[in-house]
Amino acid sequence: MIRINLLPIKEKKKRKKMVMQVIAISAVLLIAIISTLGASQYYSDRLDARVEALQVLENDIKELRKIIGEVNELKEQRKRLDSQLNAIKSLEKAKSGPVRVLDALSNNIPKRVWLTEIKEKDGAMTFKGVGLNNNVISEFMRAIEKNKYFSAVRLDKVERKKIGGQEVYQFTVICNVNYSA
Repeated sequence: MIRINLLPIKEKKKRKKMVMQVIAISAVLLIAIISTLGASQYYSDRLDARVEALQVLENDIKELRKIIGEVNELKEQRKRLDSQLNAIKSLEKAKSGPVRVLDALSNNIPKRVWLTEIKEKDGAMTFKGVGLNNNVISEFMRAIEKNKYFSAVRLDKVERKKIGGQEVYQFTVICNVNYSA
C-alpha cells in the first residue's frame, strides 16, 4: 500500500531551518551593528580627545608666541640700552680724553720751547711754537712720540726768526692724536 504523508514535516523542518537562518543572520547583523557602533564611539572619543589636545597645544602656541614677542621686545630694549651705555662711555672718554692729552702734552714740553698755537681736526693735531734751537725742538718731538696719545709725529716746517733781539726757531709739528689711549 501506498502511504501518503500529508503532514508537513519536511516543510516544518525547512521552515525551522529558515527561521534559524533568519535568527542567525539577524544575530550576525546585530553583532555587526553593535560592533560598528562601538568602534564608531571609540574612534569618536579618540578624535574628541585629540581635538581637545590640539586645542590645548594651539593655546600653548599662542601663549608662547606672546612670550616670544615679549622676549624680542626685551632684546630690542636691551640693544637700545647697550647703545645708550656705549654712547655714554664714548662721551665720557671724549670728555676726559682732551684733558689727559693736554696734561700729557704739558708734561712733555721741554724748557726753552713755547707753544703758540694748538689745533685739532679729525684726529690730526698741529702744534705751532717757538724754540731756542733745533735741539729743543727735536727733544719736544721725541717726547711726544713716546707718549701714548700721539702717533705719526712729523716736523712740518722750521723757520729762523728774530724776536726781541733774540734769534729763535718757529716750528710746526703735525701728529695724530688718540684721546682714548
